[in-house]
Amino acid sequence: MLVTVMLMALPLALAYPEATTAFEVTNLSTFEPSGRDNVSVYRVSFNVTDPSDGAATSCETTWPYAEWDTGYPHEFLANCTNKGWSFKFDDYQSMWDFVLDVKHVSKKRNGKKIKRSAKGMVDDENVLLCTHAGSGFSICRQREGVAFQLDVCKEVKF
Repeated sequence: MLVTVMLMALPLALAYPEATTAFEVTNLSTFEPSGRDNVSVYRVSFNVTDPSDGAATSCETTWPYAEWDTGYPHEFLANCTNKGWSFKFDDYQSMWDFVLDVKHVSKKRNGKKIKRSAKGMVDDENVLLCTHAGSGFSICRQREGVAFQLDVCKEVKF
C-alpha cells in the first residue's frame, strides 16, 4: 500500500519540483583603484539567477575613491538590468571581504508577487581570485569553476 501511494505521488513531484533555495551568482568581479589619479572609482559587478523562476539579471555599482569606506551600497540599490532586482553590501571590510545581499521581486501567473532575499559571503579564499598590483590597484574575479550561491534567508508572498 505504501509503495502504491509513493508511486502515485511521483508524477506530482516531477510536475512540481521544489524550488531551489539559493540564488546563483556568476561573473562576480571587483576593482579597487590605486587612488593615484583621484578620479578612478571602485566597481563591483555580477550576474545573478533565481532558479525558482529562472529570472536573471546583471548588476553593477561604482563609488568614488574618496569614499572608499562609505560609498559602497549600504541600502538596497536597484542598479540591475532587470528592475525586479536590487542589492546591497553587508559587513563590508574591503572589495574582497563583504556579504552580498540580493533581493528579487517576481510576479507569478496568479498576479501575486514573491519577494526573495538571499545572502552570501564574498571572500578571497573561497569565491574571488585577486591580483594586487604594485601600483596600488586590485582586480578580483570569481574563481574559475567556483559556484557562488546566495542562501535565501527570507521569502514573502503578497
